[in-house]
Amino acid sequence: MKVPIIKRLSSIAGESASTLKNISKKLYVTTRGFNFKHLFVRFFSLNAIEGKKLLLSGFLFAMLIGSYSVVHELQNIVFSALVGVKNVPLAKLTTLGLLFPWIFIDAYLADRVRRISLLKLYICMWIALGLLLLFVVPFDKMNAESLPFLTFREKAASWTFFMFSEGYMVFLVSTFWAFVNSINNPKSSERIYGFIVSCSKIGGMISVYVAHCIMKGFFDQMLGCTTDIQKIKLVITYAITMLFTALITLLIATKLFKRNVFEGYLGTSILSEKISKTGIFLGVRLILHNRYVLGIFGLIFCLELITEFVSFQRIILLVSSSIKLKSTGSINSVSQIASGSYIQILYMHFVGFLLSIFLTNGVMRTLGTAKALLIMPLITAVLLGFYIFNAHFIIYAYVILHALSYSLNTPIRESLYIITSRDIQLKSKFVLDAFAIKGAKAITNIFNYFSSNIATKVGTFLVLLSNDIFISIACALWIFIAYKMGAKYSTSIKDNRIIT
Repeated sequence: MKVPIIKRLSSIAGESASTLKNISKKLYVTTRGFNFKHLFVRFFSLNAIEGKKLLLSGFLFAMLIGSYSVVHELQNIVFSALVGVKNVPLAKLTTLGLLFPWIFIDAYLADRVRRISLLKLYICMWIALGLLLLFVVPFDKMNAESLPFLTFREKAASWTFFMFSEGYMVFLVSTFWAFVNSINNPKSSERIYGFIVSCSKIGGMISVYVAHCIMKGFFDQMLGCTTDIQKIKLVITYAITMLFTALITLLIATKLFKRNVFEGYLGTSILSEKISKTGIFLGVRLILHNRYVLGIFGLIFCLELITEFVSFQRIILLVSSSIKLKSTGSINSVSQIASGSYIQILYMHFVGFLLSIFLTNGVMRTLGTAKALLIMPLITAVLLGFYIFNAHFIIYAYVILHALSYSLNTPIRESLYIITSRDIQLKSKFVLDAFAIKGAKAITNIFNYFSSNIATKVGTFLVLLSNDIFISIACALWIFIAYKMGAKYSTSIKDNRIIT
């Protein structure tokens, strides 16, 4: 006989209350004083191998996220100024279409090269593409007040720049996490993943602050950047330099560190892993036939539905404010918007850093991955509740959601891959990130495209109502999937089983 849904929800609430009670007992402060040493060892201690893994992974992630943060903000501003903000949803749909053949190219490469080599290859590709875009994107035609006339080559370059930024998460960040998951086990992931994210937040804060200073003109005399075009190109060059630094670091680490640093849950070093040709369609088949992989797909999909919706609302506000500015030159207003947006991202990284260093490690070490999966969707539900009653809350929701997503949700979700096979970690992960992230963004942008274009015809009330229903369904589905995935993960760990 099936348990009624009310009783099931009650049992979940009871388990949560029991968990919180156990945590409070562990952190109880006695009359003899607070045991700081015990808490420090519990939440921050690492052994020598874990320290080396953190040193390598943390620095690599800091460089990747630093570069992405700089380029991504320019993507929103440059593309909106050259092509128009209303074309942003269409550009993201186009990106999804172009990513489809890359799924099979990535699977083909995964059959022939090791994970670490694939990461090196993608970093090299992005360095080369970034250098090319420096010379072909028509930055000189950007104007905050009106859209310029562009030739076919200039339009193609502008759209390529957009896709260059969108590809960071799928090609670089996704492959990076596949590499990190392959050199860790469930225990080490709970101990160092939060710190890895903390490193990325530091890299993000430093990179966007430097970019802000460049766009604001603080380095004009030192670097000889007298025009806004030069500043934009310098910021992009700075982002490419961080990618180059990550590549050099990876090359040095493989020569400097011992093989045990590169060993994970499967017990073998990825520097000497055997490569088996399992076919280019395996990643897609695993998603369709493996419930565990499908569950990870659902977690990513629901998160991206919500964050993409919130991000688009922020872009509309950002571009609307730029129209009100009076420019003194062709792209002076765009430069002002860029420097201001970098400060917003700096705040987001700062909040993410505090959360990752003090919250993520404690949550993962105390609650474990299974229970921690529920935290992000529950917090999101609360934030969306505020947004439903006050639409202006969208700015705060953007900062909090993105800070929590990178600092708390990402390390918890990525640890789900540790108990899976090489094919799931590499082939399915790329397909998951391509289809789940870009697919969710595509659906959300179709919704955004129609809602933004029919608002004047059906009225603001109906548009806001449809927005509320859309995000409420996504959040409820996310909570359900997180609960089921946590249970599956716990069972697999208890049985010491690898999911294939």
